[in-house]
Amino acid sequence: MNFLHDVSEKAAAETPEGRDRVIDGIRAFAIVGVVFGHLLMGLVFWKDGVPFLGNLLASSLPLQLLTWILQVMPLFFIAGGAANLLSWDSARSKALPYHMWLWNRVRRLMKPITVYMMVMAPVGALVYKIAKPAVATPFLMLTTQLLWFVGIYILITALTPVLVSMERRFHFGAAALWFVATVLIDMGRLYWGWPAALGLLNFIGVWAIACHCGYWYIQRESNRTAIAALGTLLLGLNIALVYYGPYPVSLVGLPGEDFSNMAPPSLVMAVHTLITFCALTALRPAIVRLLDNTRVWRRVVEVNIAAMTIYLWHLPVIVLGTMLFHSIGWDRPTLQNDAGVVLPTDGFFLASIPYWLTCAFLIFWAVQVLWVTEHIRLPWWDKPLEKARGHWYNEALAIPAAIAIGVSLILLAGAGLAGFPSRDHEFGGLHWTSGQAVLALAIGIVGLRTAVALGSSKNPK
Repeated sequence: MNFLHDVSEKAAAETPEGRDRVIDGIRAFAIVGVVFGHLLMGLVFWKDGVPFLGNLLASSLPLQLLTWILQVMPLFFIAGGAANLLSWDSARSKALPYHMWLWNRVRRLMKPITVYMMVMAPVGALVYKIAKPAVATPFLMLTTQLLWFVGIYILITALTPVLVSMERRFHFGAAALWFVATVLIDMGRLYWGWPAALGLLNFIGVWAIACHCGYWYIQRESNRTAIAALGTLLLGLNIALVYYGPYPVSLVGLPGEDFSNMAPPSLVMAVHTLITFCALTALRPAIVRLLDNTRVWRRVVEVNIAAMTIYLWHLPVIVLGTMLFHSIGWDRPTLQNDAGVVLPTDGFFLASIPYWLTCAFLIFWAVQVLWVTEHIRLPWWDKPLEKARGHWYNEALAIPAAIAIGVSLILLAGAGLAGFPSRDHEFGGLHWTSGQAVLALAIGIVGLRTAVALGSSKNPK
């Protein structure tokens, strides 16, 4: 077997001189942070054989405050913004058309997602048929939950030329525009009676701010002392917003809250994103020294080679571990209070040790088996194409196709795989099924790939 460890050792040794390792480092840290966060936070209360899901953070204010350090989602978008800027500038220097650049950025993400859905969609449909719906639904809703990030990231990536143009024209003013938009949307939905669905626009606005932070990181024009002071002031602002304003303490969504700082991202998350950038800038020299360590860099490369595999498959594996422990009667001690919130009880942490270790073991081996799905070459998908001048019809097809991919992934994240493909879902008056979301996803992928193929020919070897 071609183990991931062996491949990553070779890749680490071949790292180009002058590569900015910090971008890779923060991406790997964020991936690992997501996995351990989900593993540690998840709670399940069983009542008459039916699971009720909860979050450990709901049991403790200090744990909720810990999310102010451990909420790593801004790091994904900061790293993504930096990578997209470098890639877009490189494409422009080579006169690579927008639609071809966009396909190259999207296909690396969509290949493992396509494999994931080809496996999980029929598995979800079968489990829903075999098990009681009340048992299967809570777990199957988790199977696509994390696709929201990829959907938003693809939409943000498609906007890269616009965001880069705004950055170069207005610099800090570009992020300020998105920040003002976030303030207005939050005021509208929380105080002025605007439809709650308008908050979805913050998925673009807040994470666009993170992309601008990525651009600033690349430019490295900021004084680290000044940035550290700014980060401290922004932290004070967030404390005031939570203490005096309507915002919850936790930077992840919790059961029982009126709304979440995370989905859609709120003003507090926007400020947290800026704080994260300030911390990254202030700590950059220390991070560089850490990543210069050969052993640390090898682990970073290993995580990044399998990043999408780790991201996609860890939740289904945690669900599998939960079911295995339930099948042998080793459920961790929990209770459900009068408000329906699941909380840990005495002995929870001791009972969690074997559960956490088992799930970590299963995740490790699942990644060892499945990581190749990110890198296997597919004849149609990875067919080399000759660079061609972009025409209006290439972009006219590529842009709506990218939008279809991004929106369908967000809808699929909300739908889950319970009752796939026909179970109805609703948000803000919009109804859809997981089957419709998958169909829109397939149409988007084919549309974007077709936009690249039009006017191009096979690159002769």
